Amino acid sequence: MRISVDGPPRLLTFFYIAALIMQSMSQKKKISGLPALFNRENYIMMLVGVAVMVIGLFLMKGGKSDPSQFNPKEVYSTTRTTIAPILILIGLAIEVLAIFRKPKTEQ
Repeated sequence: MRISVDGPPRLLTFFYIAALIMQSMSQKKKISGLPALFNRENYIMMLVGVAVMVIGLFLMKGGKSDPSQFNPKEVYSTTRTTIAPILILIGLAIEVLAIFRKPKTEQ
């Protein structure tokens, strides 16, 4: 029996790590009395940015095609040349906003 490396186990590992980060952020521990740089909202925004970039990369990869034949409609499609790079840039912008956003202070 052969186990696929690119299948769901990687995706499940990603979600498991994300759940661990969320769980550690919910405990609101402060190290040496200093406030945390990021809060839960920042991490959620970072995960959304990564998800948007991954969607852009999958769109840029395209569908299944025959490598022995050149099909310009597939290679130069609007999805690969326009939509996917825009999604990647939007994901990067979300990441920058997530990093620069100040955490709300609790009163």
